[in-house]
Amino acid sequence: AGQIGFGWGSYHLTSGFVNKYVGYLPNANQWYHVAVTRTNLKGKIYINGVVADSISVPNVDAGYGTLTSAYIGSRHGTAQFFNGKIDEVSFMPCALSAAEIALLYIQTPCDDTCSKYTVNPTISNLDSLYCTNASKDTLRAIPKGGSYSGPGLTDSIFSPKNLSAGNYAVFYTYTDSNSCVWKDTANTKVVVPAQASAGIYSSQCLNSPLLTLAGTPPGGVFSGVGVSSGKFNASTAGLGTHSVYYAATDSNNCATSDTTSVKVDSVPVVSFASLPPICSGSGSFALYGGSPTRGTYTGSGVSSGTFSPNSAGIGSHVITYTYTDLNACSASDTSVIVVSQRPSASISAIPPQCVSTFWINLAPYSSHSSGTFFGPTVFSNRFYPTIVGTGNHKVYLKVDSLGCSDTADIFIQVDTTFVISLSSYPSVCSTDPSFPVFGGLPAGGTYYVNGVPMVVINPASLGVGTHSVKYKFTNGCMSDSTTKNLIIRPQPIVTLTNPSPICSNAGLLSLSGGSPSGGSYFGSHISAGKFNPAAAGAGSHSINYRYTDGNGCSDTASKIIQVNASPVVSFGSTGPYCVDQPTLTLTQGSPSPGTYKGTGVSSGSFSPSTAGVGSHVLWFTHTNTNSCTDSASRTVVVNALPTVSMSSLAAVCLNKPAFNLSGGSPTGGSYSGIGVSSNKFNPATSGAGTHKIRYSYTDGNGCTNKDSTNQVVNTLPIVTLTNPSPICSNAGLL
Repeated sequence: AGQIGFGWGSYHLTSGFVNKYVGYLPNANQWYHVAVTRTNLKGKIYINGVVADSISVPNVDAGYGTLTSAYIGSRHGTAQFFNGKIDEVSFMPCALSAAEIALLYIQTPCDDTCSKYTVNPTISNLDSLYCTNASKDTLRAIPKGGSYSGPGLTDSIFSPKNLSAGNYAVFYTYTDSNSCVWKDTANTKVVVPAQASAGIYSSQCLNSPLLTLAGTPPGGVFSGVGVSSGKFNASTAGLGTHSVYYAATDSNNCATSDTTSVKVDSVPVVSFASLPPICSGSGSFALYGGSPTRGTYTGSGVSSGTFSPNSAGIGSHVITYTYTDLNACSASDTSVIVVSQRPSASISAIPPQCVSTFWINLAPYSSHSSGTFFGPTVFSNRFYPTIVGTGNHKVYLKVDSLGCSDTADIFIQVDTTFVISLSSYPSVCSTDPSFPVFGGLPAGGTYYVNGVPMVVINPASLGVGTHSVKYKFTNGCMSDSTTKNLIIRPQPIVTLTNPSPICSNAGLLSLSGGSPSGGSYFGSHISAGKFNPAAAGAGSHSINYRYTDGNGCSDTASKIIQVNASPVVSFGSTGPYCVDQPTLTLTQGSPSPGTYKGTGVSSGSFSPSTAGVGSHVLWFTHTNTNSCTDSASRTVVVNALPTVSMSSLAAVCLNKPAFNLSGGSPTGGSYSGIGVSSNKFNPATSGAGTHKIRYSYTDGNGCTNKDSTNQVVNTLPIVTLTNPSPICSNAGLL
């Protein structure tokens, strides 16, 4: 890879392509005479008439097979292209011999005169960038006399007009007097000018304001009828459709342009008829008189085509009528409407009249001297109570001014004589809520408490004592009053002593301390005079005491009781124990510290032997920092020791073999002592003498008891035998 070399490949006539190569690595920038031969047995490559390499190709038929092309300068025509110059190529009908190839090389000398000097042609007058709409350029080159080639060239004339956007190379070839060929290459880029846009504009009206034109690429110049400084003047252009031109240069400095059009429409002819004057206070009305119809009214007091005199106010108001035609062109006309001040009619208060009065003059009660009263029994501004009779009667006043009018009305009460009365008041407590003064007849009079007009009585404000309630009634015929007493009684003085703190597990607390006695206690977690600290829980809780005296007056006193949380005490499991176990320290109670009590307990320790066999209830008591105490209990079992016995053992001789021990009851225990191993006794190990054998047994409760007996080991007798004299076999019994 990365080397320059010569090589060849061959195609197998029947089996396909076979890569068979010979090779040679030449020097760069040097001409070589290269020859290749191929037979059915061997392939060779000759460099400058001499064999450079060869390779055997037995049984590989030469030929092209089904291929229709042979490739020089590449592999299969698709890869590994030769990087150099190839000249004077010849094909032979058969493989030449080495002598023939050497002769061919001698007849084709490679003396390159052109390598002895250099000529560097130079192309000029070719720009680095052209727009496809640019004009032609005439190229120049030195030395003169060469030829140009490349896209867009006609002789030395370069034209980008018919070229696509892209990069292009232009070539200049010069052949000197030695037939040496020299070349130069110049590069240029062809770009397509950006598409210009003069913009799209809606139709304009003859009275439209100046239209600002906007084109792309930016920075160009607009021109056309009615166009000046980038703006279109519809009034100057006149009616019709007008062409607007835009010329600009893009980022490559290529000229580009576009044309658009702007249509100018006429404006409608609009008129607005005069409007008559109107009075203030009149209702709103739909405006009219604009032509053509279906336009829009605007102005002071105008909303959705309706004029409101009240919104507009007194005075002259300009109303504008605007009409827009189908081309969205608008025109307007105006009309003036005058809103006149409407007189304000009012009637001052007319006092109640007595039915015995024949007539009264109403004119003094009118807001305007020119006003006219009318209504039942009203004649020439006179009202006749005797004729109309008792009751509440409405009369009217009408006032006219500048063509505008207003009307007011009022009721006149016609009364007769009456008898006044006031209900008695029950006594009330100073703490009772406020209540309205009541009981006066005829209704509608005025109440006075202690001489002060009053509508609502506040017992607390008036204070304890007897108070005067007066009721006064006046009508058109007479005035009268009557008085009653109101007694306000004092509130009882109720006290409650502070309750002491209590623990949450203290049980129901009977409440006391309320004075005067005979009242009742109430509040959260209080029932039948008792407070439940467990239900209330730790914290501060309100205790309330209410007392009601013989007058029905009551008061309440309240205090806070503090409920302290009781400790949460537990006593963990312990035991069972055997009756012979030593005294043990109790630690199962929580939280610590605390006190243990129960059978067999002393100073925080439990003695199973003192407690004795059986089940015993032990207690653990703990007092917290709030001095609240709680206890927990645990039942402890003390088990008796098993009854163990061991029967006597028979004496054995010193030479008796080791034997299994037995006689221990209950069975299943273990034996121990001198000479005992794995419940076997070995006399030889223990030696002669009396030895204590112990039997230990542990029952299902883990309690152990023992018993023992003696094992006697007797010594062996001392036995001797003197040597007998020799004897004959026939000596008879000895």
